Amino acid sequence: MLFVPELVLLESMSKQSKIGNWLSIILKAEKNSELYSYRSGIVLRVIIGVAIIFSLYMISLESYLLYHDLVEMFSIIIAFGIFLIIWNSYKRIENHFFTILAIGIAFSAIFDLLHVVTYKGMNIIHIASSDPSNLATQLWVIARFLQVLTYIVALFVVNKVSRWKVALVYVIISVLILSSLFIWHIFPVAYTNGHLTLFKRISEYILSSLFLLASILVYRRKREFDKSIYKLLILSLIITVLSEFSLTLYTDVYGVMNFMGHVFKLIAFYLLYRAIIVTALDRPHDFLFHKLVLDEEKLKNSDKELRLKNNLLKREYGEVNALLSSIGDGVVAMDKTGIIRYTNPAFNKLVGHDSDELVNKNIFDVLPFYDEKDQPVPKSERPLWVAVAKGKFSIVKRTNFYFINHSGQQVNLSITATPVIYQDKITGGIVVFRDTTKEKEIERTKIEYISFAAHQLRTPLSTIGLTMEVIQQELSKKNPSDVSQYLNDIVEETDNMADTVNQFLNVTKIEANLFTFNLRKIKIAQVLSDHIRLRGPHLEAKNIEVVTNFDPELPSIKADPKVIEMIIENLFSNAIKYSKEGGKIKVEVKKNKQNILISVRDDGFGIPKAEQSKVFKKLFRASNINKSEGTGLGLYIVRMLVGQTGGKIWFESNENGTIFYVSYPLSGMKTKKNKKIS
Repeated sequence: MLFVPELVLLESMSKQSKIGNWLSIILKAEKNSELYSYRSGIVLRVIIGVAIIFSLYMISLESYLLYHDLVEMFSIIIAFGIFLIIWNSYKRIENHFFTILAIGIAFSAIFDLLHVVTYKGMNIIHIASSDPSNLATQLWVIARFLQVLTYIVALFVVNKVSRWKVALVYVIISVLILSSLFIWHIFPVAYTNGHLTLFKRISEYILSSLFLLASILVYRRKREFDKSIYKLLILSLIITVLSEFSLTLYTDVYGVMNFMGHVFKLIAFYLLYRAIIVTALDRPHDFLFHKLVLDEEKLKNSDKELRLKNNLLKREYGEVNALLSSIGDGVVAMDKTGIIRYTNPAFNKLVGHDSDELVNKNIFDVLPFYDEKDQPVPKSERPLWVAVAKGKFSIVKRTNFYFINHSGQQVNLSITATPVIYQDKITGGIVVFRDTTKEKEIERTKIEYISFAAHQLRTPLSTIGLTMEVIQQELSKKNPSDVSQYLNDIVEETDNMADTVNQFLNVTKIEANLFTFNLRKIKIAQVLSDHIRLRGPHLEAKNIEVVTNFDPELPSIKADPKVIEMIIENLFSNAIKYSKEGGKIKVEVKKNKQNILISVRDDGFGIPKAEQSKVFKKLFRASNINKSEGTGLGLYIVRMLVGQTGGKIWFESNENGTIFYVSYPLSGMKTKKNKKIS
């Protein structure tokens, strides 16, 4: 669509030209242009523009003065229109390039208006003794310099400017220029004797260069303008360069090059009108608040970058958190005063509290430590405090502290503390807690185990040694019966020592998963009967009666006969060992719907109730028996073997004796694959 200035110009030309009827048709076509698409509108605008230029050419042939006045008045109207819009939008406008531009081209338009009224043929203002075209040419040069310098200065303005101060500056400049023209008569001559002066030609070249410079500056600051405004401004400046270049070549103020220079000026101001006035009326937000739009885009970009960085930080935090959470030892991050900032799941489990209960609390209050003497560890001796106090990176480790957990149990700790250093300053620390309770228990058990083994092996060796001395003495006396008894004692002690060694080896194999299982179909009743027969001498020695009750319908089951024999050997030998003289042992094997149940009952002393929970533990021996008897490993071995072959074991005990039960499914033993040992 065409806007008001275009319509006014067309209507004025239609009244002065012989082609008025044709222009009227064009006007009507323009008024109905809303029926066309956007692209059709552009094509129509170009056609109308060509028609206008052609009409202006026709007018110039009839009256060049009229043509000149129409073009100049069009640019003057556009300039003042821009001025009025920008001046009244001053408080809301954000790009103050437009503030200076509007004021500057308004003053430029004033000089253009003076140029019109002094143009050759107007005879309104005339300076005596000067060429009739000189004053108009001088005013043209002044107007163009004001216009181009306004562009350049406005493009360097960053902060908000006072419109009144800018207007005052232009008033002062205008007064000085007018004084140089009309009072002092010192402004250089631009046109004389029908020719452009050197000053005028040089000025036009300078103006062309300055307008080109202005277009480059606009290009470099294009982000500060709406996209369509930027393009129209660039195009307007480039066409202005063509206008100025054309006006360096004319010799006649009514000549062709003068005509072309004004045509280019008309097009340049039309583009300026489209850039500012049309945009301000059609899209005021884009015109007045483009900086806000840019800031919004920057904010969106910044927000996008922040989101990306935030997502990256979240991912990194998640990875670090997952890493810390997967560590088996307790990890705590604290500031340098001991305030907890982070705990991993292992630490939470260790102390029996969730992170929410620990964060922002002081580690010295949450977790009091005790030393080997059961004395509270002072703050100054705690690993974190020692690490922070050193004032530099260091690793502090302690293994002799413990704490009491929420269940009242002692938890031994290995603690490693390191300071966190940021920008050469200690800001906190990382402490790693490892539960060494089981390790210390294993270490203690190992020491007891070795001590016990040494004692158990030393006793029969001592007996053997003493017996050998006695044999030597008896041999010297030649008493064969006594020698035979001593030799029997040696054999018995040797068997005991071999049994102890075998027990130790079996424990080692079982605990290391190195025990080899060979499963096959066996009859359990037959294995038990054979073992009872072999134990005949031991039973006779204590006059113990054995009662057996084997279910006649017992099936053969898949089992390792060696394992069954070891289970029966330990249970039966314990029954013999702890039965009274002349006592009774009852061995039964029964079958139910799903299992085979083996039981061994004795009528010995029983197991004290307070100690029954420790029966299957390594090296356990009841307090109500002779400590010199047994290794304390038999029942531990039985429990391990039964557990590793898919069976169950339990017992019942009172002061009248003890019954041990071993149960296996009818399908037989089930074992894990174990490494074979040589």
